[in-house]
Amino acid sequence: MNNPGLFQAKWNFRRLALRNLLVLGLLCFWLWPAGQMLCVIFDEWLFHLFNEPLAAPVSEPINHRCRCREI
Repeated sequence: MNNPGLFQAKWNFRRLALRNLLVLGLLCFWLWPAGQMLCVIFDEWLFHLFNEPLAAPVSEPINHRCRCREI
């Protein structure tokens, strides 16, 4: 393979070990009760950060945004 692209024709054991240790570290952090609580807090913060711009204003009812006919 003359192209130094994404896939190489050789094993890179250092990167493989690093990624496996990272995965094991994250798994241990998630299984630790305090770590799991921190992950949930971070997840909720990130969810609100990304979804807050998509929220409808409180003064505008959601039905006005929908162009469906009422049943």
